[in-house]
Amino acid sequence: MRVVNGKVVVVAVSLATALVASSCGDSMPAADTAPEPRIDLIVGDVLPLTGHSAGLGVSAQKAAQIAVEKLNHAIGDANVDHSLEIVHEDGAARGVAHATRELIGAGAGCIVGPRARSGMAALAALPPSLRPAVVISPRARLRAPRRAIVVLPPAGPQRSISGDGGDGEPRSTAAFASLYDSTDPPIGPARTSDARQFDAVVLCYLSAVAAGTTGPRMAASVGPPRRWGRHYTWQHLSDAILALEAGAPITYRGVSGRYGLTPPG
Repeated sequence: MRVVNGKVVVVAVSLATALVASSCGDSMPAADTAPEPRIDLIVGDVLPLTGHSAGLGVSAQKAAQIAVEKLNHAIGDANVDHSLEIVHEDGAARGVAHATRELIGAGAGCIVGPRARSGMAALAALPPSLRPAVVISPRARLRAPRRAIVVLPPAGPQRSISGDGGDGEPRSTAAFASLYDSTDPPIGPARTSDARQFDAVVLCYLSAVAAGTTGPRMAASVGPPRRWGRHYTWQHLSDAILALEAGAPITYRGVSGRYGLTPPG
């Protein structure tokens, strides 16, 4: 079973294959079944992909995809038994609540978004069985209606991020801008909203690693930056994964801010 564009697709075995297998009886050895990953996370992304905010939504979608690609590379480098994918839903077409229900149905364990108070209220109004375990909102100054919703700290005004590092950008921020600008599709320069979207996806995954689960405990693992302990940027995600796997608290020095991650115990 695979998740494609928010829809669950069941791959059927052909009748001919089934008949061959049954005719072989016990002489055909059973195929080895790959074990389930210890962390198997689907990130659900609620974005405005239509309407007057579609431009911001499309650029944020690109940032989210870049985050997943960097995280999957880091998972491979760390050689840990984790899997990660992302499913996007248009929160402007039929509303945030509908988009969230679709993502929950697709197996999302962490939702990125929404970006407006009305969207947060729509999430809070969902029946408990349909509410996501964890939401990480990349929008500043929103009141979280549930403990399981993590709101990133306030950021400055919306602006473009420089890729040349020539106007006071931290090195990791300038590197992110260069990566964004050089990645297809060409949309335009990275903005602060794209940086927050990137960090929200990274925090979804790192919070699951810190908690050791894709359940509600993920929200409890995210907090303010730690005074002590190792700091890791998005350029050193494999080291951050290994530190969390070893039970060490860390600070993720993201593109848009710093966030503490603390394993339980």
